[in-house]
Amino acid sequence: HSFPTRRSAGLARCVEDLRLLRDVLLDRPLTETVEWARPPRLGLYKTVHWDAVQPAGRAAVEAAMERLRSAGAQVEVLDAPASLAPIENAQCTVMAYEAAHGYAFERIRYAQELSPQFRALCDQGRAIPRDHYLDALAHIAIAQADFARAFAGFDAWIAAAALGEAPPASQGTGDPVLSRPWTALQAPAVALPAGCGLGGLPLGVQLLAPKGSDDALLATAAWVADRLA
Repeated sequence: HSFPTRRSAGLARCVEDLRLLRDVLLDRPLTETVEWARPPRLGLYKTVHWDAVQPAGRAAVEAAMERLRSAGAQVEVLDAPASLAPIENAQCTVMAYEAAHGYAFERIRYAQELSPQFRALCDQGRAIPRDHYLDALAHIAIAQADFARAFAGFDAWIAAAALGEAPPASQGTGDPVLSRPWTALQAPAVALPAGCGLGGLPLGVQLLAPKGSDDALLATAAWVADRLA
């Protein structure tokens, strides 16, 4: 299995704690904080779901961009590669297919101990032809290469972290549509607080970079976090 639909995640008080967590997980010496010689170059990626982001969420992203511009960052609105626009569809296909096949033993032997949502995901995956799964993997590979090329010259892309404030716990964790592309691309992402919505709950922006750029992205995130604090 390729498992391009899974990645590790951590919650921390600050970006430096995320750096510490990464060093510990990689069993390596602690890395030093990067001192920036210049403000970063940032790309604003609104995605095809921009209109679905709550007005307060869009305002939070735009306010963050203005603060970063005022701090000296170069901020450009991106015209992203076409392969990124439907990438969440490929991610959903791969996730369902691999869940059904990767958890076949659990699904067959312990079905009643699995959540209804996970059983439904596995049922969906069992109905996906292998050719469709392979096509989705090929789409993801193309999008990874396109993202890396489009990213050249930037220190991070910035996008809304979610469609809006978190829903009540009884309704789940919210729509993951804005995180699915980066999970599919195995791209590092750092979400930072950026104000609050009408309900008083936090909103955020996420900083993004191609696969393998984790340390560089953490350095950029530290600069951004200091300016948004």
